Amino acid sequence: SRRSIGLSRRAVDALGRHRERQGAEGFPAGGDSLVFTNTVGGPVNPSHLLCRSFKPLLREAGLPNTTFHAATRHTFCCLALQQGVNARTVSLAMGHSSVAFTLSKYASYIPNYGDTAIGMDEALGQGN
Repeated sequence: SRRSIGLSRRAVDALGRHRERQGAEGFPAGGDSLVFTNTVGGPVNPSHLLCRSFKPLLREAGLPNTTFHAATRHTFCCLALQQGVNARTVSLAMGHSSVAFTLSKYASYIPNYGDTAIGMDEALGQGN
């Protein structure tokens, strides 16, 4: 069975502030209300999100045209590994079948990946 990964304290705090803003703007902000809404408080239209917000933001930032999936999911995984988050934790958060799968796709984003001689020297106490 898969363990679920909880949200970080920072994410929970940000969602709490978002809910407060929604309430202040007159949108439903309790119980099972939507977290992200359109301008009238209804469900976000995925097509509108991509065409009106996501794609223009990519262009403005000078980033390549990519899918929402790649820009969010893969970016999260790469950034988490680059920041030193444990590969098992990242694998669980991504919902991958194994850490081996995660590492087969993303190991190159781990700091010092491929620097085996340096890593071995440090592990054996031989570093300068």
